[in-house]
Amino acid sequence: MAFTMQVPDEADIKKEVLEQVKPKPKDVAQLQAAAESNVAEIMTMDIDEFAKKKDILQSIESFGADSMKRSAAKNSLLQMTIGDLSRDGEDGGIVAKGLMDLNRELKDLDPSLIDFTRSGLLGMLFDPIRAYFAKYQKADSAIADIIISLDKGKTTLKNDNTTLQIEQQAMRDLTKKLMKEVQLGSLMD
Repeated sequence: MAFTMQVPDEADIKKEVLEQVKPKPKDVAQLQAAAESNVAEIMTMDIDEFAKKKDILQSIESFGADSMKRSAAKNSLLQMTIGDLSRDGEDGGIVAKGLMDLNRELKDLDPSLIDFTRSGLLGMLFDPIRAYFAKYQKADSAIADIIISLDKGKTTLKNDNTTLQIEQQAMRDLTKKLMKEVQLGSLMD
């Protein structure tokens, strides 16, 4: 899929993911050989041999269980991570809050909002130029704190993005394994 800012259709996403995780032809050939071997072993098994029968039944009953458990664990981890990101997004998150604070500080420093030509008694008591620069000096430390906050937010977003990419790849690999197990089970059936 090429880069685009358009939101893709859910069906298109499902189709693309299924294409990426479905077993390749060489994997299908290996699965076919494994299925034939397994079926041949089951068919030639002595029904009266309890231990062998028990092993095969246990293997069939637990088939895919490990992959499903791992998938469920990954899903719950991703749900937590995505839930945290969603909640942070609704609250504005550290970056959004920092940007709003920075915007507010910059608006407060807008010199077009100050009347520098004030004259009379108030102009002598409250020098608008001195007041503006005092406000500017106070805002300088506030802006520095906001920039530090934005840097922390940037680091957090990078870490979250990296974590999500790693988890996405792990889920894709696990889904590929599950698809192979489904294919093997279907071929054996």
